[in-house]
Amino acid sequence: MAARVVTPLCRTVIMVGTDLGGMGGVRAVVQGYIDVGLFERIDCTYVATHRYGPPWKKVWAALTASAGVAVLLRRRERPLLHVHLAANASFWRKSVACLLARLAGRPYLLHVHSGFFPDFYGRQSGPLARRMIRGTFAGAAILIALSEQWRSWLLEICPTARIEVLANAVALPDLRQVQRS
Repeated sequence: MAARVVTPLCRTVIMVGTDLGGMGGVRAVVQGYIDVGLFERIDCTYVATHRYGPPWKKVWAALTASAGVAVLLRRRERPLLHVHLAANASFWRKSVACLLARLAGRPYLLHVHSGFFPDFYGRQSGPLARRMIRGTFAGAAILIALSEQWRSWLLEICPTARIEVLANAVALPDLRQVQRS
């Protein structure tokens, strides 16, 4: 009997997040991926949807990132879109990338980095915005929550979402160096 060849659903990754030259949790997580060689082991392209600076710079970054994601979804071989997002403007910028993935028939995963998301959803968003948030969550192949508490919050927003918990990695110092101090 011949061995069955399994073709992976995705061959490349398009990762979307904030400018890696800035600060914050998303930048730290992605930098950790880079530091351990993830981008060398898999075919991954990073697209920054946000830059620090004046409003025109932020708008330009969002527009060019959306165009870049659209091109990559078309040109890359079976891409998976990995979206790092937070609340507020971060969600709306990244929801465009998710929509582009859906239109291209490609899966996306949402890596939620904001503990403010329940407030953003419950207090700051109206009925239409909440519907769009739920739809974006429901369309994701998977949501990544940073803790069990966050998983519970996200399930309250979208009970049908497929959610996994993955805590942020923390680089540990060399204990031999610490003990010498």
